[in-house]
Amino acid sequence: MKRSSKRLMVKKSPFSGKRLILALCACFFVVFSIFSVNIYSYMQQIYIEYNNYKEKDYYTSQNIGIMQKGKVSFISDRDMASASDDHFILSIDGGGIFGIIPIMALQDLAQCLQSSHGSRDLYKYFDVIAGNSTGAIIAAGLVTPKGGQKTESVDINEIYDLYARHGAEIFPEKYKGFIDRALSLLLRKALYDNTGRKKILHEKLQDHTSNEALTDFVIPFYDTTTGPIYFTRNHGSHSYEPDGALSQDAENAIAKMVDIAMYSSSAPIYFNPYKGDTSEEKIGNKKIEKFYPYTAYDGALYQNNPALLGIVEGRRDFPHGRFHIVSLGTGISYRGSMLGPLDPAHPASQKSNINLISALLPSFMEGNALGVDEFLRSEPNIDYIRIDVPLNSGMDLSMDNPSQKHIDDIRASVIAASSMNRPIIQKVCRKLISYRPSVGQ
Repeated sequence: MKRSSKRLMVKKSPFSGKRLILALCACFFVVFSIFSVNIYSYMQQIYIEYNNYKEKDYYTSQNIGIMQKGKVSFISDRDMASASDDHFILSIDGGGIFGIIPIMALQDLAQCLQSSHGSRDLYKYFDVIAGNSTGAIIAAGLVTPKGGQKTESVDINEIYDLYARHGAEIFPEKYKGFIDRALSLLLRKALYDNTGRKKILHEKLQDHTSNEALTDFVIPFYDTTTGPIYFTRNHGSHSYEPDGALSQDAENAIAKMVDIAMYSSSAPIYFNPYKGDTSEEKIGNKKIEKFYPYTAYDGALYQNNPALLGIVEGRRDFPHGRFHIVSLGTGISYRGSMLGPLDPAHPASQKSNINLISALLPSFMEGNALGVDEFLRSEPNIDYIRIDVPLNSGMDLSMDNPSQKHIDDIRASVIAASSMNRPIIQKVCRKLISYRPSVGQ
């Protein structure tokens, strides 16, 4: 009996090799295109609300003060006329481990305030502190009482240690392999769980709630059901109605600061959406007036540069005030193209589609931040100061790399830009002291 000489034909999967990569990339761009349209719509809504708060005839051209092309021009004519009319907003972008960049700027500012004014408590100088994603973690630390203290917040040096010493607990090395990343994406599973991040944040923020914050704050996030939301101390939580109108969910809503920081720092792909522990019940002795336990993703899906939200919140309490915004970025990458990883010759593209997607996510976030930045630079009645750092050429742009080498590279970029940024920080320091003379007494 002769054996058949015919070979068994194995049908190739239509989703193998390059086709799989293209399919995954296509899905990725579709998802982010949808988010981009939503973000544009919400930015328009914020702009409309902002204009509803401001009075155009209150400011004149000679009162303008903005930062353009690295040069700072502070308000001149009425600069010292009435300090009670001038209000300061601190805004901190998102960017994962690159949060080290704004932290180092705040370390310099705190040191200047301490040596010149006797106080390094940054919350005492700002009426609103806004932060998103990694910026939300920093903002939450700056406004949350330290331990049982009532007037002392978590020090900026402690927040730096959270990144430099505990980054590996937030982004464990065991999840970094290609196989883990590939399976996570294919199975719609996040690269990291929320356990390590929550443990570290709870050690710093403990069980303090939003109404205990030492100054007003704005932290945005993206609920999986209701969409964009932002939380504040003075005016509760805010979301959007189906018709796009902004609504105030609850004037007296409160939540744990650790939950708010967790909501805003749950970046898609990296983390699963975070579900808060709070509900309509008591937290300790405090009664929750009205608070829904959100299941939320990173605020970067809404606003990666939260400065606009900071203005909107500030206008609620100071409708006729003049605003000075100190906006801190998490690094600028000059590659010639924001979508450089799409180039087949790019290192991220050569490694895998997983690394490609991880490399592209910061580009979308940075694009959103730059749009807000450009708008605020053009506003004639806002004293806007933007501090950011050009990242060294060729450095790793991964937001989830807590290795000592990566941290050293980030620090090197900050140090390289110090000749440009330190004079600006010193001017901000002098300005804060001039408008907040009682803080150091």
